[in-house]
Amino acid sequence: MLDTPEAVFEALRENHDRPHGLQRTVTAEELVEAAEVFEKPDVLVTALLELMTAYEFTGEHRKSPVAFARLLKLWDTAPGSFSEWEAHQVFWRFKWVTTSLLQVPEVPLATVLGWIDRMRERYEAAGHGMQPVAAMGYHVAEHTGVGVADAYDLWVTRPRTDLSDCEACETRGIAGHLLSAGDDEGALDAWRPVLDGSQGCSEEPQSSQARALLPLLRTGRLDEARSHHLTGYRRIRGNTGMQEELGLHLEFCALSRNEGRGLEILAENRGPFEAGGAPLARLEFLTGAEVLLARIVADGLGDTAVAGPPGRNWTAGELLGHVRAEAGPLAAAFDARNGTTAVGDRRRERLGRAPLLDEPLPLGLRTAVTRPATAPGGTAGGPRPPPARRRPSSRSRRTSPTWSGRRGGWPPRAILRSGGCGSGSASASRTAPHRTRTTTGSARRSSWRPSSPTTAPPGPGSRTGAPSSPPDSTVRPVCTRASACPGTRSPPGPASSRGAPPARRTGRPPGRRRRVRARTAAAARTTATRTGAWTTAARTATAARTATAARSAAAVAVAAAVTPRARTRIVSRPAMARRPAPRTRPGTTPRRFRPRSTRCCARPSG
Repeated sequence: MLDTPEAVFEALRENHDRPHGLQRTVTAEELVEAAEVFEKPDVLVTALLELMTAYEFTGEHRKSPVAFARLLKLWDTAPGSFSEWEAHQVFWRFKWVTTSLLQVPEVPLATVLGWIDRMRERYEAAGHGMQPVAAMGYHVAEHTGVGVADAYDLWVTRPRTDLSDCEACETRGIAGHLLSAGDDEGALDAWRPVLDGSQGCSEEPQSSQARALLPLLRTGRLDEARSHHLTGYRRIRGNTGMQEELGLHLEFCALSRNEGRGLEILAENRGPFEAGGAPLARLEFLTGAEVLLARIVADGLGDTAVAGPPGRNWTAGELLGHVRAEAGPLAAAFDARNGTTAVGDRRRERLGRAPLLDEPLPLGLRTAVTRPATAPGGTAGGPRPPPARRRPSSRSRRTSPTWSGRRGGWPPRAILRSGGCGSGSASASRTAPHRTRTTTGSARRSSWRPSSPTTAPPGPGSRTGAPSSPPDSTVRPVCTRASACPGTRSPPGPASSRGAPPARRTGRPPGRRRRVRARTAAAARTTATRTGAWTTAARTATAARTATAARSAAAVAVAAAVTPRARTRIVSRPAMARRPAPRTRPGTTPRRFRPRSTRCCARPSG
């Protein structure tokens, strides 16, 4: 029941811990409705801020300005209902609303520019610096293509304030400006702090990684491009709030000749086909998908089954037509709103790019084949060469019928069953392995070799189909059952060449007692080793428990020495955010809810 402020705050905490998605957004809307019934608006303020966060991270930019308008009205009528953190968020989220208005082509450009003027007035009245306002002016200029150089200089020359975007997001904006000017090397140099992990936030480095993929390919830094594609895509997979970055990864797959990988990404992210809350980000996603599908159709694979909008089956050609029918008018709507052709020009430039590599960039992944396999020196669809014969492992050699003997002079089981090397049929004698001693120069080595004098199966240090002995070596076969064979120093041959086979021996085979004693001694050594290891582990655990107890006592002493106010500061913010709200007496104000994290910066517009 959400009939008390404490219950609503507790529900807000639980919803804040959920991953961003439809469930979190719907729950945030329900909590706003539940907070409207209370007399004091402090609960409604917190609920509206949480609702804006849900809209921003799930790509619902159409709804975000409406929630902020209600929040700004509460700020004008009841500023005392805002905590210090919430008051800071009011000015911070002016930037969110600016980029949200740019995302919707139905919003006139005059309305967007008027909102920036209103933001400047609010900042001046509150005594804040103008650098964030200049940053929003640059985003609008970059989107429309008018006055980009002047807006960029006005932004980067102003000092940072506590309301400025984080360093990682500003680095992304600077690198994007250099990239638009055609300076790939300069953009990658500017991106270095983000790409190497020195700077980061809730959106970085995955956003910059997606934008740096094609510059890395153009400059020949293929290993870095592969790494940033693999790591960056894992961070944005399934996130409908990062459709633009997803489209850039699709474009990278097409231009690096990894169309199969692109189709897999498309199949894992069908949600953006239905997400319409951020039209500009949707246009960037559709453009990346169109680049990929156009490459597949150009290769003659238009009938390939691909993943598209849910509800029906799609081929590459059908989905390409569907994407073009939607992306073309959407780009035209933005150009009509802006009065320029900047958005359409960027789209046409992306669609006109050719693959940057002659061969597919190895990604270290198994992907679907999107073009017919071509045999070396043959034509597509021709007979494939036979697969290379794999070298059997030591386990397969020991368990295969030909190599069924054991190491260390143990006779094969087939020989034990037959009563000796010379007994049995001729076929059995040909397949029974014998231990031979090969001498090459001064080096000696013992290995299992088959009885065939022509070839030896692959084994350690041998090649497939190689002669059983090298030309310059002397092979002296030694039978492991010397007492059972009439010819101890002669290679095993057909049974008829060695005379009648010896009588089958009964009882234990020779050396059985010696092998039993060896196994018993080995078991005793293993038991002693394990006992020593267990004793050492027990001593280590005892020492660790003693050290832990000493550290705990020291921590208690330090905690007792500091003041209660200092102990409050020691508690980390995430721990404070997860702690449930305390029960309050009737008539008192409950403790405010403060989210642990939020979107740090305003999203740049493409």
